Amino acid sequence: MKYVSGWNSNGADTKRLIQIGADVHLAEFPRTPRWGDSQELWRVVTVHTATYLPAGPFQLKMWNIAGVSNIDWVGLKKTDAPSKPSAKLMPRTASVSNGQSLDVWLTLDQANNAAGVDLTMTYDPAKFSYTEYIQDYAQQAVIVTNDAAVGKLRILTGRIGTGTLPTDAPFLTLKFQVKTGAPSGTSSFISSNVSFSSENGVLTLLAPSSAEVSISDKAALGALATRDVRRLPERRPEPSLAPCSQA
Repeated sequence: MKYVSGWNSNGADTKRLIQIGADVHLAEFPRTPRWGDSQELWRVVTVHTATYLPAGPFQLKMWNIAGVSNIDWVGLKKTDAPSKPSAKLMPRTASVSNGQSLDVWLTLDQANNAAGVDLTMTYDPAKFSYTEYIQDYAQQAVIVTNDAAVGKLRILTGRIGTGTLPTDAPFLTLKFQVKTGAPSGTSSFISSNVSFSSENGVLTLLAPSSAEVSISDKAALGALATRDVRRLPERRPEPSLAPCSQA
């Protein structure tokens, strides 16, 4: 917001009550020496609200609590939430077909002192079957339990000996098989209840993550293409033209 304010308030800051969407905030602005009769007197202030605004129209209102002000413009700026340490799910490919295998990598992001990881991962049991895991990092002990009926994995892994798990590459690969007859569309893999422990046994919660994979039915697409080709009208031969005779 570009403004001047408080030139008659004897050094006190200007206060405004601001409503953006459904949230109301109290903001204080440093005073300026004059009312804005020259360009160098104007100031810009940023008010951080952390307000979520869904798509569509909304109202921005402001009420005077203390001090006078002149306002040139008010702008809104979207800010991304700061990233948090997490165990990310990374599919090897974004699209698979019925009967194909799918690898989902587990990687650590901003968890540099993780000696062990505990997480739950869910998948759609109507579309995928869990088959096995592969240790991408040899110096670890891994336990994976699979509840195939609901599509839930409990994953426990810990560094063998001293040191921590790598953060620059996947440390574990989870292997799945696309079920025959799985419907086309997207399917999600979601991690939850994620935590890691340091070498000293300090437990830290990690942010959950998710990944989507598209499933396509190649057999159905092939049958559809064949059907459409068969429906194309037959091309009849063009009639031949007899040469014209000169009179």
